[in-house]
Amino acid sequence: MKKIFALGLILIIFSGCNTLNSSNKKDTSIPLTQEEKIKYSINKTVLSRGYESLKPRVEILDKETKTLLINLGILDCLNVSIDKITFHSGEINIYTRKLTNNTHEPLVIPKITITLNEVNNDFLENKSFNIIATNYKPVELPFNKTHVLNNIYSHFEVTSNTKPKVKLYKEDNNYFWHVKLENVFEKNNENPLVNISAKVDALKGEITTLKKENIAKFIDNGKILDTNKNLLLYKINNNNEESMWLYNIKTKKSKKVYTTHHSIFKAKINNNKVALIENSNDKTDIFLIDTLENTTEKITPLDFYHTLNIKWINNKLYFDNNTEENYKIFKYNSNDKNKVILSKYENFSNFDIINNNILLNKFNPDKYNTDIYLIDENNIKLIQKGSNANYLDNETIIYLKKENNNNFLCSYDLKTEKESIIKRSKEINYHILNDRLFYICKNEENNYDLYIYDEDEKNLVTTTIDEKIFYVNGNIFINAAPTIEKTNSKIYLLDNKNN
Repeated sequence: MKKIFALGLILIIFSGCNTLNSSNKKDTSIPLTQEEKIKYSINKTVLSRGYESLKPRVEILDKETKTLLINLGILDCLNVSIDKITFHSGEINIYTRKLTNNTHEPLVIPKITITLNEVNNDFLENKSFNIIATNYKPVELPFNKTHVLNNIYSHFEVTSNTKPKVKLYKEDNNYFWHVKLENVFEKNNENPLVNISAKVDALKGEITTLKKENIAKFIDNGKILDTNKNLLLYKINNNNEESMWLYNIKTKKSKKVYTTHHSIFKAKINNNKVALIENSNDKTDIFLIDTLENTTEKITPLDFYHTLNIKWINNKLYFDNNTEENYKIFKYNSNDKNKVILSKYENFSNFDIINNNILLNKFNPDKYNTDIYLIDENNIKLIQKGSNANYLDNETIIYLKKENNNNFLCSYDLKTEKESIIKRSKEINYHILNDRLFYICKNEENNYDLYIYDEDEKNLVTTTIDEKIFYVNGNIFINAAPTIEKTNSKIYLLDNKNN
């Protein structure tokens, strides 16, 4: 059975001082000899598939330069031209022609930008326009792309932050819209992340075919903090309380491991141990949780209240302390004798350690690209500028950089001392898991692509709606907030066939 839109739409024709609707009919009683030819130059011709303004019309872009935008309506063609432009009795007549005549050509909206030459500055005042089609008739449709999309969103109660894919085509002398919505949220669905594909009769507004596909499974509310081979570590904010949970990927069960009335700033998992930074009134505390013994220990050193980073490195816990006076990195020791690894009289935003070599990012709240230092046996060396620098291996450093409104993911070879650009994107981030580099970048359709970078090869893993993507032992989890609900982030496991 066909599903029918409630398409009772009111089509409104907008007009104003700078935009005029144009007729495709010409009063043939006017002798052509009375028409005065106007010289013109064509600036640009575009075959648009925006499908917003469907009716032929002329828009005055600039009265001073006498620049016009001529919209020819919907045509099946690959090219168009203007034969001539004439003037008679306050009307500007634009004679247009379709240059190709193949029934299999795409449906487009030709838009021609022209400039009128050798006319007075006030020539366009109080003029009307006629677009005269010499060898074609535009396709007349009652609904544009926005009308069709809005009614699909309303009918199926879905919303999306991504760009829909819309195609207008002809089939057996009928016209259809094909609409594809990817990674959209459906209301009142336990697993709301879906793909929808619909075929709509362009004249009647009827949905003739429909396909809806669930593409992810809901795991829990919350924000993912960290992962390892079999576990997701995440937190849930519930009113004035935050709790931390572990989701076992094999058993598909969650277990609460910590609760606080303060804010969980960061947490990192290592085997059965979880280290976390808790923030309260701009002061931090560090806690160590044993998930097997179900014990929690506060391990904050004395007068140590400004921790920004914690890291497990070779099963050892490291954390920093950043004050106005100095910056310190500690190695945790269970006998309370924490070892100071580094002490500097300046501030740093990030650290990493490999083979006793320390990597540091200088802290500067006013700059994205800051100095990246390498400290080797008490020798400090400036190697590059960037942000969020970390070791990939003994010879490679990974970091982010911004230059000229572009975002870059970069690598630095410690042997050759050369920088290489891995990826440029309008938005980009990365993480390193089990010595493998994963990076996420925003594509042209407002989705996010997850790549694995192995030995100079970039392999696309998946495309989804949010930058918070986590690849765990062949499973892909995402953090996303449904646009139809004012809720906290939710955790989804993407369908395996999307991996």
